[in-house]
Amino acid sequence: MTGTGQHYPPKDLSILLDIADSTLRKWAIALEEQEYFFSRTDKNKRLFSDRDVIVLKHLRNLVQVQNMSLQNAAIIVASKYKEEFKTASEQENSTNGIRSGEGDIQSILEQMELMRNQQEQLITMNQQLLQRLDEQQKYIDERLETRDKLLLESFREIQKSNQLLLTQQKEEPAENAKPKRRGILSIFSRT
Repeated sequence: MTGTGQHYPPKDLSILLDIADSTLRKWAIALEEQEYFFSRTDKNKRLFSDRDVIVLKHLRNLVQVQNMSLQNAAIIVASKYKEEFKTASEQENSTNGIRSGEGDIQSILEQMELMRNQQEQLITMNQQLLQRLDEQQKYIDERLETRDKLLLESFREIQKSNQLLLTQQKEEPAENAKPKRRGILSIFSRT
């Protein structure tokens, strides 16, 4: 499609639209994928007409303001402006126009179906991840409970051992407190 009026090089248009050159390139490619074409130079570089500026402003509004995906916005903008800027001969052949519109609608419906399928897959994956997280948490809780039981048992055994040692130590001094009378040799051996 060729436009009328002034033509803008990509740098000028990116300044006019207040976007990066790479963003303008991505947007132009997205529109061309939807069969909206821009004028080109002899070296195959894009030139943007006044009509293209309107199209790109509309695309910018959908993408940046309304947070629509680039692909969906390109479909909407390309289908709208392809219809508005048809030549007189294309407008006379209304059956082709209807078929073209049906093709656009069909394309949108196919993409919506694809997105619906992807969304269902994401929901299924999320459910599986939640199930795994629940199983993992259950495993962690069981391991912690087992560890706590073992620690308590060990602690009780240590306490019992300590009590036995204390009772033995109390009994031993009582036994050692009684003086033994063995004679003079026993006195020297103590020192």
